[in-house]
Amino acid sequence: MPCGVGAWSRVMTGLILILMLRALFAPGLLLLSVGLGFAAPLGASVIAFQGFAGHPGLVGTLQMIVFLFVASIGTDYNILMIARIKEEIAQGKSMRAAVQAAVRHAGPSVAAAGIILAASFAILMLSSYVSQIGFAVAAGVLISMFLSSWLYVPAVDAARPTDLVARQAGLRRRGRRPPAHRRRPPTRRSLTPGPLAAAAVPAAAAAFNQQLEGDRAT
Repeated sequence: MPCGVGAWSRVMTGLILILMLRALFAPGLLLLSVGLGFAAPLGASVIAFQGFAGHPGLVGTLQMIVFLFVASIGTDYNILMIARIKEEIAQGKSMRAAVQAAVRHAGPSVAAAGIILAASFAILMLSSYVSQIGFAVAAGVLISMFLSSWLYVPAVDAARPTDLVARQAGLRRRGRRPPAHRRRPPTRRSLTPGPLAAAAVPAAAAAFNQQLEGDRAT
């Protein structure tokens, strides 16, 4: 893969993630996981085809194809997981509770999509021409799904309670109402009259009684 293509694609992916997530740590986390998901299937392909199958080398376009698929799909899975974590945090949950809920609710959907996509690319292994591409992309999708979206991203977020992902959930923005358990109870005004009102009530009652007695005398 040409260095320029890979560099520009990483820069554009990082800018899009920064604009969408409005943070710096979370996009860096996603880009790092994408890099790991790109290197792992290439290493697995070298072991499988050059180590066990005895091929002299790999297909020249394998790196570019794997990077395009793994970078887009892996980033998509990570964004889905982080978006779910942000939704749980916005409901007032702590970081660890939000991560657990995200893995529990969004994890099965991500796993189903990844398994179906990996199985579709694995069919290419039946052809001798594109067997390396099918194996590498299928391995990259599974690695990005299980190791990155399910383990890496949630584990790093859970280990950082003050992560920037929690800040951009909107909890610390001005003008946004805090969660229900953090709101202050409404202040109740006391109905007990003040000292001036307590002194004015008997005087008014006495004046009213005097006026009433004067009317009866006349």
